[in-house]
Amino acid sequence: MDGKLYLFPKGIMSKMTHCLCKTLTSFSLCVSLLLLGLPTSFGAERWQIVILADKTSELPSEFSLYPDINHSITQGLTLILSAADFDIHSVQELGLTDCKLNNCVSIDPQNLRQAVQRAGKTINLALRYQFKAFKLRQNNEAIWQFSLAGRVLDLASGMQLDAFEVTKRVDDIKQNCIAECKNAWLNQTLHFLSQELGAVLSEKLQALPRRQHYDVQLLNFTQQELQHTADYLQALDTHVASTLVREYAPQQQWLHHIASRDYQYISELSSAELGSMLAHFLDEQGMQVEITYEQSQGLFVLSRSGMPYLNRYIAFTVIFLLMVFYLFYRKKPQQSEPTQGRNSSLLWLVVLCLILMAGIYWRFYDDFNGAVSPDSNNHQPESESELEPEQTPEQKQVAEQVLKQQQDDNDWQQASKINTLQSYQIYLNRWPDGQYLIQASAALKVKIDDETAWQTAIKLATVEAYQDYLDQQPAGDFRQRALQKLTLLFKDSQQTQKLTELLKLAEDNYYQQKNYREARYYYEQAAQMNDALAQYQLGQIYALAQGIKQDQRLATKWYQQAAEQGHAQAQFELAYRYSKALGIKQDNAQALYWYQQAAEQGVSLAQYNLAYLYAQGHVTRRDYQQAAYWYQKAAEQGDADAQNNLGKLYENGQGVSQDLTKAKILYRQATAQGHQVAKINLSLLNN
Repeated sequence: MDGKLYLFPKGIMSKMTHCLCKTLTSFSLCVSLLLLGLPTSFGAERWQIVILADKTSELPSEFSLYPDINHSITQGLTLILSAADFDIHSVQELGLTDCKLNNCVSIDPQNLRQAVQRAGKTINLALRYQFKAFKLRQNNEAIWQFSLAGRVLDLASGMQLDAFEVTKRVDDIKQNCIAECKNAWLNQTLHFLSQELGAVLSEKLQALPRRQHYDVQLLNFTQQELQHTADYLQALDTHVASTLVREYAPQQQWLHHIASRDYQYISELSSAELGSMLAHFLDEQGMQVEITYEQSQGLFVLSRSGMPYLNRYIAFTVIFLLMVFYLFYRKKPQQSEPTQGRNSSLLWLVVLCLILMAGIYWRFYDDFNGAVSPDSNNHQPESESELEPEQTPEQKQVAEQVLKQQQDDNDWQQASKINTLQSYQIYLNRWPDGQYLIQASAALKVKIDDETAWQTAIKLATVEAYQDYLDQQPAGDFRQRALQKLTLLFKDSQQTQKLTELLKLAEDNYYQQKNYREARYYYEQAAQMNDALAQYQLGQIYALAQGIKQDQRLATKWYQQAAEQGHAQAQFELAYRYSKALGIKQDNAQALYWYQQAAEQGVSLAQYNLAYLYAQGHVTRRDYQQAAYWYQKAAEQGDADAQNNLGKLYENGQGVSQDLTKAKILYRQATAQGHQVAKINLSLLNN
């Protein structure tokens, strides 16, 4: 039932009109839902990405010979993102003549949206990247630092969804490197940056919810209905954002102002799900609305039926007045009845009829105009009794049951076509005792099991976990993503296997064969794969002149790369070199920093040196408490110097409470290791 009041005579014309109205309304609603349920609107929309290059900073002059830098980066990003199953578009497809390949910084989201519409594309994201290169100098050595920064824009809302950056440091081009060699050097770096940025973007996009962008037109609604419908859309759990684009000037229609609005609506619902929920809401509110959806434009049009009951009311009033005139003038006037009196009576009769009709309209104008009233549900039983008084309670119950089953059938067909966890949940929430309860519950369980299996696979993030998911869920919703994850893991596995083989060969030559030149070759291969252990070992080889001429600058370079990856021993070596100016300019602040990093990882020498710097106060403010803390850490690892110095702090009460007993214990521990100064300190303390 549509929940409206029909105040017309209970004759055949009224019943035929009412039945025709309901039939047309139901037919239009069914057609709208069928159109919304076409397969083109099922499922989540894919990420359609256009790649743009931002040239906001000038590159160094050394790169003037490489005009295709951004072209190479764009190609690399296209390859890696396409392999991750995203649809990639270029600016050429959009016909952006003012956006050259090397500089699209002047293109804003609005220009992009217009270009996308003109080109007839369904692009929803834009990846803007910026390439930067800096040459750094360290001890007369040139090192290039490259960075590739990216930011993702939502074209529909104009919002920035995320931003990220990848960097890489490489040695300068060798002086005897020819043009082909230079191109290979640069292309290798660009390939690495593109691959890294593409991998980061792929992970971030997988985590983003699939947001759909719609244009929603509400036509011929009252102000109350407009606000009520807008509030419902914003109250949905899947609502992301909505913007009022245009509000048309209200038009007076009898006692109402009829208005229309255009919204931009962002939701996590597919078009079919959103259309189904809108139809159900409008049906509950008793509003007769025609819903249409244009797939190519993402446009929902909700057209409120005009005032059909008011039109019929006016027609009825006119017919009634004509009948009054006809009946009144059908008799010939009596001789004794004056014409003026007859006309006066007729005038009063017409006035009374108009007053009566106006009163009826005034009392029930909400129902004539189709407005939503808070107590419309209370009017519904009265409407039914007036419309169908001839039906018995049993007949009405049967009719309601038939209508309920039809609605149940439609909702189940819609849910099964959409075939998502959310669609089955919506059906079960709407029909907790529906005739498809068993099927919906079973389908929901399948979707929940699929979701649970996928979350388990993501949590473990291993080849076995993703393979188990594919085996357990042959028709799962996440199979494509599982295959992508497997591909990436296989690539990582191949890299790991290669790295393991290189390290095994390097260690065999270094420790067993003592063939340092051969070991250096394999360590360099592993270091280029960013392995911290290999980088540290290269630092050792260059520092100790093992199989090669000693080179403190190269040793420091490799120590620094390993230290930046968290290698504790490399952090200690780098700190020592900063303090002693070995292969690098002396920098006590850097020395203190790297000693701190290594000490926190348990390197006893770093703990001792850090404590010594705090105790002496040459590099930083003297702090005996910090000195005592780090001497204690080193002493616990058996460092004799730390035991002796900590004993002296306890003897003098510096940074700790004076405790001669503890001082003697520490002196004895150091003396037992042959520490002569500790032996003297113990002797003096005993005397």
